[in-house]
Amino acid sequence: MRSFISSFSVRVAAFVSILVATMAMSEVYCRYSSRFSDFSFYYIRYLTTVDATQAVLGDSHVGLEQLMPGYAFLGQPGQQPAELLLLVHYLYDRTPPHRVILEASPQWYGWYNWDREPLLTADSLPPNLLGFRPLILSRVYSRALADNLLADGMAAAGAIVARAHAEVLKPNPQEIGQAAAEWATAASAAGTRFDWSSFPADKRRLLTTSRVYDQNPVKDFETSEAATAYRKAIEFLIERGAQVCLFRTPVTADYLATEKLIADSRYEEFDRYIEKLAQSLSVRFIDFRQLPFEFDDSKFYNQDHMRFQAAVAVWPMVARSCFGS
Repeated sequence: MRSFISSFSVRVAAFVSILVATMAMSEVYCRYSSRFSDFSFYYIRYLTTVDATQAVLGDSHVGLEQLMPGYAFLGQPGQQPAELLLLVHYLYDRTPPHRVILEASPQWYGWYNWDREPLLTADSLPPNLLGFRPLILSRVYSRALADNLLADGMAAAGAIVARAHAEVLKPNPQEIGQAAAEWATAASAAGTRFDWSSFPADKRRLLTTSRVYDQNPVKDFETSEAATAYRKAIEFLIERGAQVCLFRTPVTADYLATEKLIADSRYEEFDRYIEKLAQSLSVRFIDFRQLPFEFDDSKFYNQDHMRFQAAVAVWPMVARSCFGS
């Protein structure tokens, strides 16, 4: 009997040891394999280590580049308000925030951000286990783990698997695709020297009109689930002690003009809504048009994203306008 128990204990110990070793090797693989270099993997991994005590949160208008000392920039392209709500809980359930600048732009409530599969979900964010957040417990990583291991195994073996009466109508997809391809080619060729003013004006108008239609807030956006999630995210940050400031991120002058010309435009509704929301929550709202900065086309990379050189000049202005220092 004792021999049986001893043998059983050894087997259990061996099984546990193998399980722990497998999980450890899988974790190392997830953290260091080039197979996990795409944005989704990088973003999840970054969230497990970032100090977000002072942060700027939003979508690609915010991005992930370090644009202002002392602040973490967490801007996931196409991020939805429901993802934002998950994110603030993930960052601040255990650690209280100090200052948070939150993007307050119309696309939060447009199909441009909504019409995509969320990246941040309850099971995509690694849980905190005694201060460590294992990537293998993230659904984003665990779903890809087996496929990536198989791909690496095959590579090692030598196998290669290769809007009716509007003044401005929405462009057709073919026109948009062609102009977007030309923009990508021009931007790639010029690199960091590229700016929006150097791209042909007719192509700029076409791509801007398309983006303004896509980012137009949907009907009844004020009472949508997205609006509820956005408000809850702000309320949570306030409850956790954060100084919160809302900021409408910069767009080109042509973008602002086109907002008034498209069919069923709800941009002015958004402007009234966001100011009312800020007042109701007693937080400051800053519109980029209030800043002492000239937002001409040369400051932009495309119709609604600043060039790096402009961004590093603008974000400190935002922080001073928000918090006074």
